[in-house]
Amino acid sequence: MMSFVALAGPIARVLGLEPWQVGGAMTASGIAWMIMARFWGGLSDRRGARRLTA
Repeated sequence: MMSFVALAGPIARVLGLEPWQVGGAMTASGIAWMIMARFWGGLSDRRGARRLTA
């Protein structure tokens, strides 16, 4: 995720996106990550991390 931050600007220019569009997408993904972290963490505790990533 953090490596994408460095590439977001060049990718946005190639795709012809406005800076606010890229910022909005990154904000939305960060909020989704924050909200879903508790769910995925609990699921990982119950079922095991290897089973979730396989």
